[in-house]
Amino acid sequence: MRRGRQPPDPLAVVNAGGKPVVYGIVSTQVWDLMNSKPLTPLREGMSATRMALHPRTSLMALNDGTVLKLPTGRLLRDRTERDLGDAMTYSTSGDLLAVADGSGRILLYDGATTSPRGALVGGEPDGPDGTPVAVTALAFSPDGRTLAAGTRAGGIRLWDIPSRTVIGAPLPTSGDRVRTLAFSADGQSLHIRGASTRPRTQLFTPEHLAAELCARFGSLTRGQWTTYIPDEEYRDIC
Repeated sequence: MRRGRQPPDPLAVVNAGGKPVVYGIVSTQVWDLMNSKPLTPLREGMSATRMALHPRTSLMALNDGTVLKLPTGRLLRDRTERDLGDAMTYSTSGDLLAVADGSGRILLYDGATTSPRGALVGGEPDGPDGTPVAVTALAFSPDGRTLAAGTRAGGIRLWDIPSRTVIGAPLPTSGDRVRTLAFSADGQSLHIRGASTRPRTQLFTPEHLAAELCARFGSLTRGQWTTYIPDEEYRDIC
């Protein structure tokens, strides 16, 4: 890379013929960093700042709508008129590509053809004035049924992909901008990295969730128990 260029963000590592190849976006161009050469030409109107690698093919999707074939960089789909978003990720199977735009909306695309497959709607706005906040990180669970979305305001929501609906309330966070999200291999925890806070792990086991709810809201009073669980004998669940 030429001197004076900003360091690439993000990076992607591909195993090609048993050897790692590292790609990065530098000044909206995709670079082969191992060989210090651009993979895509510097074109007028190019605006890519994020990329996602298909887990089972040699496709690379960029957030300006461009789709490339690796390792040649052959253009399979040209950029669209509007940026697709600030965060994007493929499901583990590669069947879906999730893309979030600056308005907080999350769009789903076919992983192979990048044709529209619907949108995720119904989440409550995260902004202090009731406005949507841009999604900055996305991650699919290993089974592809759950999508985690982190925002610029530090909020994290879970979505049920088959029903396209939000799951419960936002997860408790520090309020720091979410940079990356990643599920564990068993799908029982979510690793969260913020812009200026230490990485942490959110567990999803029933025991952990129950303890977290008790810490946040405390046990039900007898009156609340009678209102919400009238058919069960009262007990202190915390």
